Amino acid sequence: SQSGGSAEILKLLEIDAGSFVLGVTNSASGQLARKSDLTLLMQAGTEHSVSCKTYVAGMLILQWLSALLSGSGEYETLHRLAPALGLVEDYLRDWREHTDTLALRLHGVRHVFLAGRGGSLAAAGTGALIIKESARLHAEGMSSAAFRHGPMEMLNDQMWLGIFGGDVRTRELNLRLARELVARGAGCDIIDPESACRPLRLPECSPQVLPILEILPMQMMTLALAGLSGREAGQFEHANK
Repeated sequence: SQSGGSAEILKLLEIDAGSFVLGVTNSASGQLARKSDLTLLMQAGTEHSVSCKTYVAGMLILQWLSALLSGSGEYETLHRLAPALGLVEDYLRDWREHTDTLALRLHGVRHVFLAGRGGSLAAAGTGALIIKESARLHAEGMSSAAFRHGPMEMLNDQMWLGIFGGDVRTRELNLRLARELVARGAGCDIIDPESACRPLRLPECSPQVLPILEILPMQMMTLALAGLSGREAGQFEHANK
């Protein structure tokens, strides 16, 4: 929980009062941090808008935690995750160019669909969420398999589809979907190290770092789409932080 005080979190803390609680949060003073038996702090700084910094920091912590729980040593886990910092910095250094390129690519788009498998589902779901919050544009994130049921029948020239290449074990299945969509005339791009679109081209990295990097192009899309609609990205009108 970014804040450590959302209604669902407070209810779960009440229901599971007798359980061991491990909390992952960005707030040292929130209820989650105070009521957890063990707290992992994201230390991402204050979020003023949609969750961007805390998402990246949260994914890093969860990758570290899952590796330790599965028996990996801490030194080797940190060694595998260490490149994430430099790769994120390198990508964000060109954020203006990324935003401009995506604005051209997404001009006229009214519906965004993001699809992937495995760890990529995190970026697909969160990417769609922050696009809706930041740009007030219809966006959905789902598994590549689920995309074939429903969205496939909605294909039109106002749709853009982003397919995460993802894990090497299922990458060909995702690429096959992307090729099929392009053959049908759909606006579709792959999001992985071999993408033809530079802002969607992720750097080569380990499987542990990949889910951390996959959200970055989605964050650039929120800026591009908000700009196209004449809005300030992430400026809430009906909700609050």
